[in-house]
Amino acid sequence: MATLNIAKYLTPPMPDVTAEYDGLEFRWRFITFRPAYFKNELYFIAAALLYVVVYLVGKQANRTRARKWFDEHLPIYQAQFSKPTHATGLVQDGNSDFFVFSTGRRALTSLHTTFTLRPRHDLFQYLFQVVRGLIELDYKVYDEVELEFTFREPAGKEGAVPECVWAVVAKDELKKIRDQRWDLTFTKTTDSPSLPATLAVMSEFADVTANLLKPYGTFSLPALLASPAIQPRVRR
Repeated sequence: MATLNIAKYLTPPMPDVTAEYDGLEFRWRFITFRPAYFKNELYFIAAALLYVVVYLVGKQANRTRARKWFDEHLPIYQAQFSKPTHATGLVQDGNSDFFVFSTGRRALTSLHTTFTLRPRHDLFQYLFQVVRGLIELDYKVYDEVELEFTFREPAGKEGAVPECVWAVVAKDELKKIRDQRWDLTFTKTTDSPSLPATLAVMSEFADVTANLLKPYGTFSLPALLASPAIQPRVRR
């Protein structure tokens, strides 16, 4: 009985198809279409079309961003690796995630390049991120490119280099990074006069920091991180 009552409220009323209708009407054989009877349906169709348009535009926007970064850096990959990419190049997983696998370099097993882009194709998820960012001041979302290197240890000397954690992070990202990476909770966070004031060092050993921040030939990590073109993109 309760089911019948619920069905009664969910069932839309029957349309008025009396002969007194004098509005716009389309007839084709035995089919009659009267637009005046379909008012709410117009809004539903418009909402569905808006979602489809946002999906297609956002999907293409993410693909274009990942492809642009990949094409600009592909010459570097080709110069550094004998197998810089898969046979298909940039691999897409969904509409926000893209991958590149590189291998074929001395002392390096592989390089995984991972693109994690904002869900521009998903209207509701994108709006959720925007609203959450307005409510939570420490919540930030952005397009992220992560380079994960796996180094190859010399034969017969496996384990000769002790494992440790060392990172240069943006100070406004410290809390988020510690929440995501439990291994960084063991590190000590310090400022370095060689780095910009917006960056900090997370390290288990002070001598590791000293060695990594000192110049190596013509290359200087602090100078690179202080570059105006690089610093806005430094997240971790």
